[in-house]
Amino acid sequence: MEILKKAKVEFHAIEIPLTAKENLLVKAVDHKKEYITHDLSDVFYPEKTREIWRQLQRQVGIKTSLVYPLVIKDKSIGAMIFSLTKNEQDINDYEKSILSGFTDAVAVALEHASLYQKLDEANKSLKDLDKRKDEFISVAAHELRAPLTAVKGYLSMICDGDGGKVPKQIDEYVHGALEGAEREIRLVNNMLNVSRIEENRLIYQMGNINLSLVVKQAFKEFIINAKEKGLDFELKIEKDIKDLVYVDQDRIFEVITNLISNALKYSDKGRVMVSLSNPSHNLIKFTITDTGRGMTKEEQQKLFAKFYRANSSAGTVMGTGLGLYITKLLIEKFDGTIGVESELGKGSLFWFELPI
Repeated sequence: MEILKKAKVEFHAIEIPLTAKENLLVKAVDHKKEYITHDLSDVFYPEKTREIWRQLQRQVGIKTSLVYPLVIKDKSIGAMIFSLTKNEQDINDYEKSILSGFTDAVAVALEHASLYQKLDEANKSLKDLDKRKDEFISVAAHELRAPLTAVKGYLSMICDGDGGKVPKQIDEYVHGALEGAEREIRLVNNMLNVSRIEENRLIYQMGNINLSLVVKQAFKEFIINAKEKGLDFELKIEKDIKDLVYVDQDRIFEVITNLISNALKYSDKGRVMVSLSNPSHNLIKFTITDTGRGMTKEEQQKLFAKFYRANSSAGTVMGTGLGLYITKLLIEKFDGTIGVESELGKGSLFWFELPI
């Protein structure tokens, strides 16, 4: 439009101050009601002069302008202008309802867009906080490991009698402190492993290994522990099993020992069975079944989440909540899958499958 070019009017740059109380856009926002005018300058003045808007109205042929407020939850968030080439008396109720409905739809869309933007910003903020938390945990774990290792070393020396014989009661206290130090070191190592795995900083020594040999080795380490708890502890490996897998041997050993340790820890009586089988020609499946307290569906859904800790058979919370999370990360790193089947009061079955 020539008049717009001469007046240097750019619609996207128009600004109407909220202090312009006679402006119909401002009125619509302030009073949450619709307005109708035959003078376009009522909508845009004090931006430029009234005459400029009246010239534009004449050039375009606008006869009526309707201004509708954008209202959400009784709060005005803006206004919309509909300029028509009809006289006011020629605009029927149906057309007005269409314009009103469209305005309401725009208000809802803007609210959703605003909510999405806020959620997106909140999500980015949470991700940033999570990253900082992980960085803090990593740094704290590094700082804690050295002194804890030293404490464990000195306590171990006392327990071994390197500093001379100590009274029986003190010896019990020292053994208790040593167990506590070992638990803390395991926690620190788990935190470091989580940080390294999540940031792809963990170095893997990948190679082809026979999984059945690793399972047998891990099983042997827990025979005494199972016997002390009075549990039947069994190992069943399918005859002529195909068990060559491409993994990091130390890490898969860590996965298996963690699953066996959990089964024994959460079972006070009955049986724990470890088995290895080929469910198909290209898969090997490890399973461990226990007769512990079992789990609810809700617990199973959270089980592999970071820092989630289940209750023991005695009803107390046990562990650091990192073991199964690390186990899942490692199995997925080896292109495998892991899962659990359980029923409260009837024990649990943990399994993982790896390609062969």
